Amino acid sequence: MAQAERLAEPGRRSAARLYYETETSDVLMEFWQECLKRRVPHLLLAYLGSVWAGTEVITFVVGRYGFADIWVDRFLVSALSVLPAVVWTIWRVGADGAMSWRGRDIGITVGNLTLAVGLAVAVPGRAPPDAAPSPENTTTPVAKSTVPQLKPGLLIGGFRNLSDGGEGDELAFAIPGLLETDLLYEPSFNTTSFIANGPRGIAATFASQGILDPRQAETGAWRLVASSLRMQAVVTGKVLKSVEGFELQLAMTRWRPQEVHEEVVVKAGDPIALIDQAGAAVRAFMVGTGVTLSGEDPPLSSISSEQWPVLRDYARARDAVELHNQSSEGLPILDSVLSRAPTFAYARWTRMLAFYQQGQRDLMMTEISRLMRQLPQLPVSARFQVQLFDARLRTDKAAEEQILEHWVQTDPTASEARFTLAQMRFQRNGDEAALAELAELAKNGPGTSELLRVARLYDLRTDTKAAKALRTMAIERAPNEPDAWLQQAAADEEHGQFDAAEAGYRKAMVLSPNLRTPRAGLTRIRFARGDFEGALAATIQQQLEASNDNSRLAFLLERVDYLDRLGRHRESLALMQAAYPKLAPGFSLNERVQQLDGPMADAIARAEGYPASVQYIDANVVLSDSEVQNFSRLQLKLRAALACDAFDELLKAVPDLRLAYQKFANGSVALLDKTVPFYQAAVNGVTQDDLQTLQDSDAAISAAVLRGEISADQHRSLRGAILPSLITNVGATLARRWLDELLIQAPNEPMLAVFDAELLRLDGQSELAASRLEALLPIVGAADAESPLAQRYKRASGG
Repeated sequence: MAQAERLAEPGRRSAARLYYETETSDVLMEFWQECLKRRVPHLLLAYLGSVWAGTEVITFVVGRYGFADIWVDRFLVSALSVLPAVVWTIWRVGADGAMSWRGRDIGITVGNLTLAVGLAVAVPGRAPPDAAPSPENTTTPVAKSTVPQLKPGLLIGGFRNLSDGGEGDELAFAIPGLLETDLLYEPSFNTTSFIANGPRGIAATFASQGILDPRQAETGAWRLVASSLRMQAVVTGKVLKSVEGFELQLAMTRWRPQEVHEEVVVKAGDPIALIDQAGAAVRAFMVGTGVTLSGEDPPLSSISSEQWPVLRDYARARDAVELHNQSSEGLPILDSVLSRAPTFAYARWTRMLAFYQQGQRDLMMTEISRLMRQLPQLPVSARFQVQLFDARLRTDKAAEEQILEHWVQTDPTASEARFTLAQMRFQRNGDEAALAELAELAKNGPGTSELLRVARLYDLRTDTKAAKALRTMAIERAPNEPDAWLQQAAADEEHGQFDAAEAGYRKAMVLSPNLRTPRAGLTRIRFARGDFEGALAATIQQQLEASNDNSRLAFLLERVDYLDRLGRHRESLALMQAAYPKLAPGFSLNERVQQLDGPMADAIARAEGYPASVQYIDANVVLSDSEVQNFSRLQLKLRAALACDAFDELLKAVPDLRLAYQKFANGSVALLDKTVPFYQAAVNGVTQDDLQTLQDSDAAISAAVLRGEISADQHRSLRGAILPSLITNVGATLARRWLDELLIQAPNEPMLAVFDAELLRLDGQSELAASRLEALLPIVGAADAESPLAQRYKRASGG
């Protein structure tokens, strides 16, 4: 008691605290030294490293061989939950002397192991991101009718032949396309395949991983692709010989309501019967996703009205047309198929797609009219798609909207039809209620593409908060997909936030190292920051590293664009002329016109003038459909006129353009009329009376941008084209406002810098204008003497 009282005295409190702290510190130090002596930290780190390595190995095995994802979770949970027993064992083993197991040691170890096993067993199976939306992503619907009930999605993957002989190869090759065709008649779930997904879809994903033929991918790889596409189920398989003829081993996985993996074997002597049995097995498996089968299940023989050779050739034609975009290879096969089976509606649909690739509009219309008479032979969704195609070819917006409304009434779960219908209404009205309905449909839809499309509309309204919220939701739905990161980076770049944009592009590169878009974005940022030569060097390196013609062309066009913006038009034309013969064979005729002939005509217009470009277009744009050919030539001449500022030639072509747009692009006529005042001002100059008309047209185009009818880049290009005519005492105020908006995204653009200097001089800031022009001397010195940049610089500097 006396000791406590003495310690409680004010003078002794600090000494008591120091005593206890010293004792505690000594104990902790002794404990740490004992841990080091018994090598507890070393062995614990080694154990945690082993857990990490084991998780990586199991993740690889699960993805490679198609085991359930739950095994990764179970391993990790069990490995971490036995940590107490591991630490206790390390402590006991590291003690001096021989180790002897005591009852306490056995009890702790057994109890911990029992707990670990229980926790591992209790781990729930994982569902794909859309199976159960998180509370923060669940919003109050605008109206009941705007929230579609989602249908499960099924992905048909590859089938490998494990038997000997070509017949098994033919069967394995044909099964994905034929099984998809069979299952499309069941409307209770959505079916797709890597064939229908096209060359830039699943096939491109596998190609980036070194798998050139998707049919040879392992089951685990297909499971990962299906999960990234937010599908609820995937089916792959193997073909073997059997006593009955052929044996098909189906590997089916679904994630809703819980993860289930099932393997089914079907046998038949006839390939058609084998695929029919496989379709029935898949239908039965999909019932477990909560669907109620409500569609038809016609045998494949009735779909084609013929037997195996016709179906085999149909599968080959689909592969050529849809998967590889080789319409010239697929059309002769389809002609042979339809000569043997003229009522085969799906073969006719594929033939129509082949004509679409070639730009043969008349033949497309013929096939569509025949398909319209065969609608009862198609599944419900395909019937509406045929009618939509017919309405779009006739540019009948009213009919298109009526078809979509009927589709939604017939199938309320058709989310893409609902979204397209809402988008049409939004483009017509452009009001906040229509945009809110679109956003609600996107939030409750099955994928991320709708979310990103609506986010872009909010970007155009400068509602960056709403746009970012939708993109965040897209990232949460598909965390391993780069699309949302790319769109956010593009939005940051558009607003001049280059650091944030660069971070977004780099994140997208980590998620998809072989994707071209983030590399192109980083190069654009280098150019925007004024590192022009660095940007050009980057495009050269990227073109050398590109793995396909599409990427090589894209990087080439970026380099050409940078050279043109620097006034080096002859250099860009030389690049196009050197690349054209190498790239042209890799594109269909229709693709070549838009992706190669268009940029070539632009390059000729800039380097040699508009007449030379017109001569090139008339000589090289030759299509089998004369109407499509004339329309394509008009479009390319419009591009060429804009490329070299030949606005007088463009105005001459306006009547022909108006007639062509009325026939081929309903809705573009109104936009064309809104742009005419810009071109007139560019030719005739701007008077005080013209300013109001110009601003009214600009406001109308801004409204079209908000509705998604014209891109913001096109609007900026239009303003940039008119700027030289505005840089006068009359239009200087409007020119300054528009120029400042353009400089946000391109603060170091050479031509914009010249315009800025001219406006500064008009404003009386001659010294600042001279400084601005002086900084441009190296760039202008490297430009072509007759380029618009050099000529405008000469005028601005008074030379």
